[in-house]
Amino acid sequence: MFKSLLLGIDGSAAGGVAASLALDLAGLLRARLLAVHVDGRDGRAHLPSRDGGQGDFLALGEPRRQDLDPEALRRGRDRLEGIRRSARVAGLDCETRELRGPLLETLLVAARECDLVVLGRHGVSAEKRWHPEAGEVISGLLHRAELPVLVAGVVDEPLQRVVIGVDGGAAMRRVMASGVALASALSLPVQAWAIDRDTGRARHQLDAVARFGETHGVNIETHVTAGHPAETLASLAEEGDLLAIGAFGAGALHEWLSGSTTANLLARTSRAVLLHH
Repeated sequence: MFKSLLLGIDGSAAGGVAASLALDLAGLLRARLLAVHVDGRDGRAHLPSRDGGQGDFLALGEPRRQDLDPEALRRGRDRLEGIRRSARVAGLDCETRELRGPLLETLLVAARECDLVVLGRHGVSAEKRWHPEAGEVISGLLHRAELPVLVAGVVDEPLQRVVIGVDGGAAMRRVMASGVALASALSLPVQAWAIDRDTGRARHQLDAVARFGETHGVNIETHVTAGHPAETLASLAEEGDLLAIGAFGAGALHEWLSGSTTANLLARTSRAVLLHH
């Protein structure tokens, strides 16, 4: 399912964590890796703001600026060279590109060649793990490229388990398929959690998830609990977990990226998060 990965990087610490994760995944999945660094000085990514107007250019993992910092561009180029060297040593099929143009549009063009996008999260400290406006870039990728997006964790750690947030929506079903496929390819255990006061409804949704796992040869451990979706999922996450949620669901997790659940989850957890539209 994952034959080609797109890694969008910059020169930040978050970009370094994403690069390490993408290199590991490319090796384990035997997938081609396309690593890109976007120099956006030739154009602006006019991203839709929450009031329906036009937003600003936003660099992946870097604080928002009027203009890109030349030093940040240099760090991005250096990281591309480091990825190239690491891939060569590991025997990976890897291509690196330094691209120019608006960030979102440029990434969308590169994403046409790939099955999964890997990005670093905005900010590098425990207090600043996520900037809400960064969601506009991921929102555009999810909607227009219609690919799963894996937002790397705060620290570099190997994936050890997939935890799926279940709400019964179409987006959840798509992220479940991506999460189960990753778990199967990487031989990872899978848990599915329905966060719902209605136990009967939750169990019905989880039964469908369990059947999907059985069909694909993956045993999925299912659980029901109540509480706030973002807080609860974040509290469940352990070291090495990949949290998988539908970014535009139709149930308890029904929020878009500037809304409460997805943005709050990214802010509350230091773990990697897999999103699908």
